[in-house]
Amino acid sequence: MTSKAGWEQIGDAGAWKNTTVGVGSKGRLFTVESSGKLYATSARTGGWDEVGSGYNTQHLAIDGDHLYAIEADGTLYRVEAETGAWSQLGKKGDWKGTTAAVAIDGYLYTVSDNTLYETDLSDGSWEVLGEEGDEDDGWDTRFLFADDDTLYSLESDGSLYEIDGDDGSWTQIGNEGDWKGTRTLATLDGHLYSVEESGVLYKTNLSTGQWEEYGSADDFGATQLLFGTGKAVYSIEENGNLYKLDL
Repeated sequence: MTSKAGWEQIGDAGAWKNTTVGVGSKGRLFTVESSGKLYATSARTGGWDEVGSGYNTQHLAIDGDHLYAIEADGTLYRVEAETGAWSQLGKKGDWKGTTAAVAIDGYLYTVSDNTLYETDLSDGSWEVLGEEGDEDDGWDTRFLFADDDTLYSLESDGSLYEIDGDDGSWTQIGNEGDWKGTRTLATLDGHLYSVEESGVLYKTNLSTGQWEEYGSADDFGATQLLFGTGKAVYSIEENGNLYKLDL
């Protein structure tokens, strides 16, 4: 990453080289590597601790003091963020085919088979939220995410929606297709930060859908994952370096 006002490299160079999924919360980044190990990283110092191992996680979410991992076989686990101790929720394989996931206020929201689901994280029971969909009339979601307990979806056609967590109804934000090339994203304080395939970083006001270019491909062309926590957005690059952007 080239030098840019506000950016600061933290932690050891290359330490996050093999990261596959992750989530930020309460000043920490939780990441899973291709080795199957789960790590907790201080967003302030970049210091990290191994929390657990044996994971084959496809989607990682966090709610309160627990992580929620959907594994490659479609099974959902609750993970103690401090110790890595885990317990299975629901039936084995029930979340197979999940394409996007996020947790809010005791519920996990997921999309699979063009349908939006809500899972009660107290017991793993789930239900369809809204109506079941199909390829012609359903959810084609790349990212589910939340900000201030509001649920959002970014669809494969690049359109952005706010979703009512009670009935699954949705409201489009901004113009259709404006986020078409997004490869990774994070939210913080009412804004969406997204990096496109071009490497350009955009900042979007989630209330209005208005966006602005926030950084060039020279700065973000190597970004693979973004995280929002505390007062900053964090970037993990292809070479495994971790950077902090003070906003």
